[in-house]
Amino acid sequence: MVGQAPYSDISSTGASRDFRPRLPQASCLRQARVLLVDDARNDILLAKRYLFGSRGMGCDLHTAMSSHEAMDVMVAQLERGEPIDLVLIDINMPGESGFQLLDMIRAQPRLGRVPVVMCTGSSHDVDRHQAMHLGAVGYVVKPPSLEKLRDILEVLPLLDIQEDGEGLRLSAIGAA
Repeated sequence: MVGQAPYSDISSTGASRDFRPRLPQASCLRQARVLLVDDARNDILLAKRYLFGSRGMGCDLHTAMSSHEAMDVMVAQLERGEPIDLVLIDINMPGESGFQLLDMIRAQPRLGRVPVVMCTGSSHDVDRHQAMHLGAVGYVVKPPSLEKLRDILEVLPLLDIQEDGEGLRLSAIGAA
């Protein structure tokens, strides 16, 4: 997709920090808003613990358990002037799959550039290729780990991930 960072797959990520664009001054950075979409409550709880818990990644975390709920959250946040900066989506969900949600996001002009990482139990190459084809910026096989996600996030130009003494802090470029 035009204007997006290249697709990152944890198995092939070899990007060097030397190729990252220079970020604006810290005053332009704010806490990133992340939407985690998964139909399984236990998977949401595990992701919260391992990705966003006490030693995890600090961010403004939102959750949704369906594609429709995710779209509602994204539109509401956008209308509040607090758009979502990153979406993590499970593929296998009842109703619309994670692929269908990704397609819906990409079809919306105001949401289409939000980076999406597929966070799923599927390790099938066909799913990885489908995610790339639909515009996902990364693919993480469950159980998710901070290291896998960090490797993907470090190459995204509008997000910044840094150690803050208590864990990691995910920041986004833009107005508070």
